[in-house]
Amino acid sequence: MTQSTQWPPKTKTAAQLASETNRLAQMKINGQLGRPTPPPRDPDAAKKAYEERHSSSSHRR
Repeated sequence: MTQSTQWPPKTKTAAQLASETNRLAQMKINGQLGRPTPPPRDPDAAKKAYEERHSSSSHRR
């Protein structure tokens, strides 16, 4: 077999699918009401923010 496989597989959990579906539905409603839609989520944003907070010199240890 010459086919390369990725592990873990890139499948979404039920919770991830539900979250994405709810977000898309909310964006549709917001569009109908004339509200601005949020930018797409950055999956690494929370990790980056955590790292920045915890690597600062003023962070309690």
